[in-house]
Amino acid sequence: MAKNTSNIDLVKPGVDEFYDVNIMNSNLDKIDSYTGEIKNKIYNGSIQNTNLQLGCNRIQIPEISVSPKIEFTGFSYVNLLGRDGNFENANTLNWVYNNNATGSFDASNKAFGNYGFKLITGNLVNPTIYKAKSALNLDNSKYYMFSAYIKNGNSSNGARLFVDGLNKVSPTVTDAINFNRVCVKLNPTEITTTTAFHLFMLSTVNSGQYSYFDGVMINEISAADYALSDTALLAKYPYVDSYACLTNPMFENRRHNLVRNGNCEEGLGYWIPTSSTLSVENGQFKLVTTTTGNAYQRIKVKPNTNYYLSGNKNGANASIRIFDSARMTVIFAGPGTFNTGYYTDITVIIRNDAAGTSYFDSIMLVEGNTATSEYKSCDLQRFVVEGQFTSDDTVTIENGLVSGLLNWKHPSPLYGKDFDWTLLDTPTGLKRIQIPAPQDIYSVSNNSVRFIKYDGKILPQTGESATKPDIWANNANVYILVSIANTDSGWTDIIAPNANEVKAYMNGWRAYAGTAIDGYYFWLSLVDGSFPPACYKTTTSTTGTGMTTITVPDGTKFSVNDHIYIGTGWCPKITAINGNVLTISPSINCTSGDVVVKGDNSVTKELLTWCKTNIAPGYEGYKLHYKLANPEPITDTNVHIEGEIWDLVKGDNYVTVDSGIVLGEVANPSNGNNTYSYYYINYFSSNPDSTLRYKNESILNVYKNNCFDNVWILDSLYPYGKQRAYTSLANFDTNATYTVDYQILKTLHSQAFGSLSLSYPQSIIATLEGHSKALEQKQAKNTMLDYIVDNSIYEEMRRLYVIGKAVPVANAGVEIVCYARPYPKKCVPVITVNFTPNTNICYLDSTGVAHTIPLPDLKVLFGGLNFDRPIPFYILYTGSDTTIRNNLLSYGGYGFIDITFDCRGRI
Repeated sequence: MAKNTSNIDLVKPGVDEFYDVNIMNSNLDKIDSYTGEIKNKIYNGSIQNTNLQLGCNRIQIPEISVSPKIEFTGFSYVNLLGRDGNFENANTLNWVYNNNATGSFDASNKAFGNYGFKLITGNLVNPTIYKAKSALNLDNSKYYMFSAYIKNGNSSNGARLFVDGLNKVSPTVTDAINFNRVCVKLNPTEITTTTAFHLFMLSTVNSGQYSYFDGVMINEISAADYALSDTALLAKYPYVDSYACLTNPMFENRRHNLVRNGNCEEGLGYWIPTSSTLSVENGQFKLVTTTTGNAYQRIKVKPNTNYYLSGNKNGANASIRIFDSARMTVIFAGPGTFNTGYYTDITVIIRNDAAGTSYFDSIMLVEGNTATSEYKSCDLQRFVVEGQFTSDDTVTIENGLVSGLLNWKHPSPLYGKDFDWTLLDTPTGLKRIQIPAPQDIYSVSNNSVRFIKYDGKILPQTGESATKPDIWANNANVYILVSIANTDSGWTDIIAPNANEVKAYMNGWRAYAGTAIDGYYFWLSLVDGSFPPACYKTTTSTTGTGMTTITVPDGTKFSVNDHIYIGTGWCPKITAINGNVLTISPSINCTSGDVVVKGDNSVTKELLTWCKTNIAPGYEGYKLHYKLANPEPITDTNVHIEGEIWDLVKGDNYVTVDSGIVLGEVANPSNGNNTYSYYYINYFSSNPDSTLRYKNESILNVYKNNCFDNVWILDSLYPYGKQRAYTSLANFDTNATYTVDYQILKTLHSQAFGSLSLSYPQSIIATLEGHSKALEQKQAKNTMLDYIVDNSIYEEMRRLYVIGKAVPVANAGVEIVCYARPYPKKCVPVITVNFTPNTNICYLDSTGVAHTIPLPDLKVLFGGLNFDRPIPFYILYTGSDTTIRNNLLSYGGYGFIDITFDCRGRI
C-alpha cells in the first residue's frame, strides 16, 4: 500500500504495486517546486524596507539574522530669535514692552529650563512684548513659522501670538494649568507686510492680569511645510536655541526583552535602588526596605501600544509596576497587559509597598498581549554616529561601515587660544576683529554660513564697510570679520586692544578697567561676571574714606605697579609696599572685609597671559557653521561610530532611535579637593572641574571600569542643562576609571531626521555576504588599530615648561600648576610624568637667583582626564625645608617635565 513522505508529501508505492508514471511525474513536480522555493530564499529574496521612527520600533525577523542597512539625512534649522525666546538670562529680556506692559522671569511657570516669562498688565489692556522685524534677518521671499509655548494665568480672555502689520494671530490659549504650543505660519506675501512679532495677552482690565510664555521661536520653513497642519508643523520643528542640527543619532537594538538584566544575569546592573537595599540571593533579586522602596530602570516604548509585563515576585508587599519616566504616575500594576497611551518613556519598578523583604526574577516586557513561554534575556547592542548632520548631509551604515557625504562643516568654537584673531579697526563704540576665511568654504555669504555669537544670537551678514555691532562680513573673500560692541567687550574707544587682549575676549573674558599706558588690567567672565580662577583674592582689614593705604594678610602676593580691585569696583594702583601695607593711588573708600583682587601691571601681565590661553568656565564661544565648496566623503576620521553596529536577529528586535546621545565619555568625578561629602560628576562649581563636554538633558548611565555602577544618585534638582550625579566617599574608587552615557540638552540640537530608513535582505546568500563583509571590515579595522596602538606611543610632550608661584596644599606641601593639552583619546591612556633629564626644578630667591630643588622632595600629580580642556599637572614640593617652601610661595620656581600618554594595548 502506498505511503506519503513527511516533508513534501511525495507518494511512495508499496513493494507489491506496479510502477505508475503519473505518480512519478507528480513527485518530480513537487520536488521541483520545493527546491525552487529554497533557491529563491537562498538567492532571490526581496529587500524589506522599514521606515524607522524616532523612539521605539518593533522589527520581527522570521528566519535568520540579517545585517541591516540604515540610511538617513540630517536635519537643521535656525531659531532667528537666538536664545531670546528661552528666557534663561534673567538679567536681560531683549524684547520691547508695549501697551505699558510689565513682566518678570518666573521660575515656577515654564515649559522647560529655569524660567518662563510672566507678562503682566500695566495700566492699559492687551499688553504685549515684541520683536521688530527690522531686528531679525528675514527674507521676504521665504516662508516662516512663529511659535511659542503659552499658559494662561488669570487673563480674562487668554493669550496668543500676534503678527503686526497684517493682524495675523495664533489660536488663543486659555488653559491655566498646562503650557500649549501654538504657531502662526507666514508666506512671502505676508512677511513683506509684517512689522513686528508680539507675545499678546487678551485682558479686559488694565491691572493685575498675567499670562506665561516660553520657548518662542521664529524659523524658516518650506512651501511644503506651510501646507502642513499646525500640529504636524510643530512636531517637525521642536523648539531649539539658535542654530541646531541633528547631533549624535543613536540606534539601539534590544532583542527578545525590553527589560535589561531581568533575571540577575548581569548581577545588579541597570537597576537603580531607591530607599532600598538591592542584592542577589539564590538567583533572585532581593529587595529590603524599611518603608516603601523600589529599584527601577527606564525604557523607551511605542505610544498607544499594548505590552505584556511578566515576572515572578515573592513577598507580602511585593509588586511589579509600570510608572511614567518621572516615577510619579502609576500606569499599570503587573503582571499582565497594558497600553502605553501617550507615553514613550516608562519606568519598570520592582517594589516593596511597605517595610519588608521581597524577591523577584524573570522580569520581561514584550510588545503584544501574551506572555512568552519562557524567560529570555535582553540582548542589547547600540551605537552612536558621532557628528553633526544638516539637511544636506547623507549617511549610510552598512556591513559595519559608515559612508556618505558631508556638505557642511562645524568647527570647534572660535576660541582665542585656538584661532589667530586680529584687530582690524576701531570704529566709534565698537571694534572689528577678523580671522582668515576657511579654505574649503563654499561661499562667504549668508546662504553658506551660520555665524553664532557666544550668547546664541544669530549674527547677520552685512557689507564690509558696515560699522554696527553684532554683525559679520566678508572681507575680500580672504577674511571673516566680526563687529563687537565696546559695551560687550569692555574695551574703550581710547584703548585699542592688542592681539592678546583680543584672544582673551574670544576666550570669554571681558575687559574691566584700563589705561592707555597700562592697557587693560582686569578681566571678568562673559558668563557670570566673575574674576578668572587664576586671580589672587584676599580681603582688607582697613575701613575708611579717602584711603591711600590698605592692609592685607600677605603683602608678598602683590607687587608695586599692580592694579587691585577693592570692594565694589575701586581699581587703584599700588605705588609702594611695606610689609602687609599697600600704598595705593588714587585714594579709595573701603570697609574691613572688602574683597581685594590682584590685577595686572604694565610689565608682567600675568592675568592677561592666563586669560588668553584659558576659556571662561561655561563659555560656549562664537561658532561658525559653513557649507563646503566640495562635499566631503564620510570616513572613520570625520564621522566616528561609538559602540557596536548590530544585526537583526530572528524574533523580536526592539529598535530605538534617538538623538543627542553621548556614550562612554570619560568622567572626572570631583570632591572639591576633599571639601565635599560626595564625589560629583558634572558639578559646575567643583575644583577640579567635573563638567561634561555638553550641557545635558539627563545622565543615563555611570560605569566603573566599563561595568554599570548603580551607586550613583542622579540629582533631581539641578540648573537647566546641568544634571549631575553623585555618590558617597565610601562608594568611590580613586583607582577606577568612570565613564558616563548622557543625552545632550534637547534645545541644543535637532531632534528630527530629514529622512530615515532601514532595509535588510531576505535572501540567505545576501545575508551571509553581508555578515562576511562586516566581519572582513571589522578584522581590517582591528588589524589597523592593533598596529597603530601596539607599535607606537600615542603622544609625547617633551620639555613642558613649568613656571609660577606656588600655592599651599592642605597637609601636603606647596605646588606649582602647569597645563597640558593632549589630543583627545578614545581610551584612558597610561600617563607617565618624568622630570626632563639634564635639567633641574628650581626655586627663586628674593634676588631672582635660581636654586635646585632635590628631586626626592618632588612629585607630580594630575587633575583628572578631560580632553576638552587643558589637563592640570601639579608639581608638588613635599620636603621640610622652610626656605625652599617660603621662596616657592613668595617668588616661585620653574623647570621642565616630560609627559607620555600611552594607549598601547588599551583600545
